Amino acid sequence: MCRARINEELHLVRGGLSRVQEAKTIGLIAYGGLSGDENENQEADDNSNLAVYFSRLNQGGTPPGREDLDYSILKSVVPKLSVIDEFAKGLMHPSRLANIAMLTHLSSEKWKETLNRSDIYKLQFDDAFSEFIGDCAESRFRSVVNVVIKWLKYDSDNEFGLPMVICSSIAKDAPRLFRLLLLLALMHSDTSHHIDRKLLISFVTIVNWFAKDENLDYQLLYEQLQSKSSVENLPAVLFGWIGNQIEREKIVMPPRLRDFAEILKASSQKDLALIRKSWNPIGYSDGLNQLWGWTSLFGRGFLLYACRGYLAKEFADYDPASAVWNEDDRPWDYDHIIPQKWLQQGRGNPHGRYHDIVEKLLNSIGNIAPVPFSINRSKHDAPPCDYLGEDNKRVFVDFRGLDEVRPHFVDARPKRKLEEDKDAACNLVFMTALRWIALYKEWLRLPIFELLKKTVNGRRVENIKTIKRHFASRGMPARVVYLWSDGRQYDVEDDVWNLSRPWLACGVNAKFRRATGKDALCFMCVCMQSIEKREWFEIGLRRPPESNNPFDEHNEWWIDEGDLFKETDSFDEALEHLKLLLGRSDIRFE
Repeated sequence: MCRARINEELHLVRGGLSRVQEAKTIGLIAYGGLSGDENENQEADDNSNLAVYFSRLNQGGTPPGREDLDYSILKSVVPKLSVIDEFAKGLMHPSRLANIAMLTHLSSEKWKETLNRSDIYKLQFDDAFSEFIGDCAESRFRSVVNVVIKWLKYDSDNEFGLPMVICSSIAKDAPRLFRLLLLLALMHSDTSHHIDRKLLISFVTIVNWFAKDENLDYQLLYEQLQSKSSVENLPAVLFGWIGNQIEREKIVMPPRLRDFAEILKASSQKDLALIRKSWNPIGYSDGLNQLWGWTSLFGRGFLLYACRGYLAKEFADYDPASAVWNEDDRPWDYDHIIPQKWLQQGRGNPHGRYHDIVEKLLNSIGNIAPVPFSINRSKHDAPPCDYLGEDNKRVFVDFRGLDEVRPHFVDARPKRKLEEDKDAACNLVFMTALRWIALYKEWLRLPIFELLKKTVNGRRVENIKTIKRHFASRGMPARVVYLWSDGRQYDVEDDVWNLSRPWLACGVNAKFRRATGKDALCFMCVCMQSIEKREWFEIGLRRPPESNNPFDEHNEWWIDEGDLFKETDSFDEALEHLKLLLGRSDIRFE
């Protein structure tokens, strides 16, 4: 470009800048919304003038989230509270920490579920809130945040702790849980060092990974913690509440390790049909569904917890808050150890005979490891071979196959696709299930099993024992059955993983002579159900667990002829009806 043309361009730039300097903008007068004088009776929550202006001004870019607007309002009315920006570094998004701080303060006496705009404006006149937040490292709020992180964080003094990325993800995806921990720290500010960290981490992981319903009843737990505030009472309160939430179907029980024994046995016999059969009974464990898939938020957290030693070694300097709130800043990739593309690919290629089970295993966290992006890119779809070398143990990778030797596809890609190569498919099942168990056992180094025993409803256990005694008095051993969500029924054992289920039936197989003169195979039982705070019982002749055929068009689950069926809230009434059924001559027992 010639010098004259350059001078001409520079002249245009200078002219444009001078106009910008002299330009005037229209002022936005946010009356009321900025003054803090909003009428408490108006819909301040949605009609805040300031919030509307912020939303309009941001339409050219990313519309602000509710918490961003709330935090902007807070800083505009109490500027010194922008200190939260500093507090939040390396932990969570500042607007989330501000939201948690406000709700923690407002919940000091009674649990508060949500904020509205009038709450935020009132806080500008609340000296106790300003003092709570403070503007220095010794502020009470910052102190309790540090206490919670000390309880949870994995380091040399807390080998069972959570990597910081999980602490940050709890703040992002389970902020009510994080706030509860802050309130707990406030309650025990003088005795916080006495808190059993392994117990607390067990509680946090169970709640964070096995919640089925985001509307967990934290208000109930907070009230119980306030009424029984001593450290000695803490285990009973925490795990009694978990039992309550399990009965109300808000938390699911974790899967059992022994359920995988049959899968390993079936794969060692190289019998894919048996693998499918052994897999099905695990289906009634909703807890497995929470963790199994690698795309699951819960599964990823579970995987990162097991590999926390590797994360600390390989990614020591990463920003956990950025890794959680901005996926692009995550320093690791979730890599398929056995490449995903070893499945059948491309349009028009029919799935192989083993596709269903191979796909299930390939895409489980048992086949996923958090590794640097560079390793994932360099490996592509090649066989994993030694994978991470000396770090294999840190990510629980063990390439021993069915015969305690390296399976053939670890060093070389199978000649056929995995879903068509029986030997390779069985080896994959064995290795992946074995690694999943290894990941799971790492979590079970915490006192999970001992603590879950305390969640079982003692009344439920005694009720089952009583029903069994009634059948035993007639010489009949009773079964306990669980109904899964798809209608299948499974025999379950009397252990902690089953007696907390919201639906259980205890009974025996029988035959009933119907009015037509034909016998109907049935299951004489007492069903126990718990939903919300109500427990009730159904007593009668139910469809046998082995059958999927409905009894008739009127009631597919129960024979409701005459006075056979009864529903009641009273266990004593349930027993009386059971006694009547046991004495009927038209019912015979197998």
